[in-house]
Amino acid sequence: MRTDKELFEQTNELAKKFASRMRNVVADGFDFSRDDIHPRANCFWDMACIAQEVLTETDMENVDLDEVRLAPVIDIKCIVKGCSNRKSEGEFVGELCLPCYNMLISGVVKYGRTFINDMQKKIDSVGED
Repeated sequence: MRTDKELFEQTNELAKKFASRMRNVVADGFDFSRDDIHPRANCFWDMACIAQEVLTETDMENVDLDEVRLAPVIDIKCIVKGCSNRKSEGEFVGELCLPCYNMLISGVVKYGRTFINDMQKKIDSVGED
C-alpha cells in the first residue's frame, strides 16, 4: 500500500506531465495541489486526481495533503514593468517571461493577447496623432 506522501508525489508528477503536454513549464518542486495558484495549474491537479482514481482506484480526497505538501515555490513575476506573467503560468528565461525575452532578443512584437502587443498598440497610436 502506498503512503500519502507517495500518492501525493505521484499525482503531482502526473499534473506536471499534463502541464508539460500543454506546453506549460513549471519550476521543480511546484505543488499543483495548492488552492492559491493559477486556475490552469489547479486543472492539471484535478486531471491527475482523476487519472489516479481511474487507473489505481485511489481517491485523492482520502489523502491528507496538509501532511505531505511541498513548501511553496515562489511564483516570481516577469521583471518587465507592466508585464503580469508569472512563472507558474509559462516558460521563463531567467527572470523574463518567454514573450518578453523573445521581444527583447528579436526586436519583433508578435500579435496576440499579450502585454507586449498592448504596448505596441499604444506606441503605434501615438504615432498616428
